[in-house]
Amino acid sequence: MKRNLLLLLLILLSVVACSQNNPIDSLNIVLCSIKKDDTAKSNLLLEIARRHYETTDYKKSNYYLDKSYALAKQLNYAEGIIDYYSLNGRLLKNNGKYFEAKYQYEEQLALSIKINDSNRIASSYNNLGNLLVNIHENKLAYENLQKSVAIFKKLNNFKKLAYPLSNIGKIFIETRQYDSALFYFNQTIHISKIYGDHY
Repeated sequence: MKRNLLLLLLILLSVVACSQNNPIDSLNIVLCSIKKDDTAKSNLLLEIARRHYETTDYKKSNYYLDKSYALAKQLNYAEGIIDYYSLNGRLLKNNGKYFEAKYQYEEQLALSIKINDSNRIASSYNNLGNLLVNIHENKLAYENLQKSVAIFKKLNNFKKLAYPLSNIGKIFIETRQYDSALFYFNQTIHISKIYGDHY
């Protein structure tokens, strides 16, 4: 546990130090210093995959994501496997592979429920709901997104609440119920401003 906290501190320090340069390079430097195959390494590989995803370098994102997943499977690290399903689903969705992405999100949800991780359950419902909007299954999308909203509210995780609210807004855009869409988008903006979430 102490080793994981120390590693996380090193990662944060290296990212801050290189924030004007390339944070991915600094994460790779930390990765090179890790000798042991443990959950911290799996998390770091996943973080590098996320950074490449954010820069739309999907090939590199997939490379690090697969390494993270292989290690998480080897360690039987459920949280790492769940986070793999989440990011892999996004990669597939962005490449138009909606049904493959849906399968990833369903796996994410099932494993989150199995280990009773409420935050990951709520995120899974949000991911699944967002995808269902893309394939025009609005009724099912709405049900999943409302479950996500309910869990995030129960957890008082208001920062993440903005995501399912925004996705519900998308449903009302698609069904041309613009007043309802504005209601949800305005809630999203309000929450995002409070938490400084520029995305």
